[in-house]
Amino acid sequence: MISKIKQLGGGWKFLISMCLIYLAILVISYDAFVKSMIFFYKIILKILPVFVFVFFLMFIVNLFVSPNHILHIEKNKFRKWLLIIVAGILSTGPIYMWYPLLAELKKKGLSYGAIACFLYIIGR
Repeated sequence: MISKIKQLGGGWKFLISMCLIYLAILVISYDAFVKSMIFFYKIILKILPVFVFVFFLMFIVNLFVSPNHILHIEKNKFRKWLLIIVAGILSTGPIYMWYPLLAELKKKGLSYGAIACFLYIIGR
């Protein structure tokens, strides 16, 4: 049993420990459990549209953008920076929601400088 727990990743261990903590809170204080579940529900409703939007953008990027497109944009410095700045201005939502899309673009060849510029503009 302990060897199976050691094989689990950190994310799974965190999820299991949080479920156990919430189970303990349910047993100890039902009111606190209900309040925390209502808070969780409200937070999920707020970030769900952003999750859907970012995953939709990731789908579009995977569908239409190839590594050759990224390398072609990287060659033309003016077009690259103009595209990054406009994308940063038009993007919405919290910065951490963009990390999966940026990681995908990094795998396809986008530079760290372009990613940093995009994140800087979003954070302003």
